[in-house]
Amino acid sequence: YVSLTPIAKPCSCNLGTVDQKYNTHESVYHGTVESIVFYDEKNSFGDQKIKVTFKVNEQFKGGAKSHVLHTAFNGAGCTGYWFKESQRYIVYAFKSPNGDYNVMWCGGVISETDSTENYYSELKELRTKTNSNES
Repeated sequence: YVSLTPIAKPCSCNLGTVDQKYNTHESVYHGTVESIVFYDEKNSFGDQKIKVTFKVNEQFKGGAKSHVLHTAFNGAGCTGYWFKESQRYIVYAFKSPNGDYNVMWCGGVISETDSTENYYSELKELRTKTNSNES
């Protein structure tokens, strides 16, 4: 018996501990979404490229340009996130081959609204790790 059913391999929702994520990402910060710009049409997976601009509250790692993400809207390929304007997020961003910053949807972005307990727990760990006491 041979199954012809395609096997879907989901992306991992565990990018690791705060230390592991901090060490493997080029930019780590928490901030508020200022704007979202949608590019092109949705593809067959429902992905749509977007540019998300943040007002950075605290930059834990990385440079000043890392407050702009270029990503996919729904994350069918394990990247992207459903960002909402005026909401706060912790962002663990990586640099794409073209030099833009992007995120993994599962563990690379923590929403204050959707994951309140996790958001404040990770924020506390990041502040301890980097000796930051901002609010």
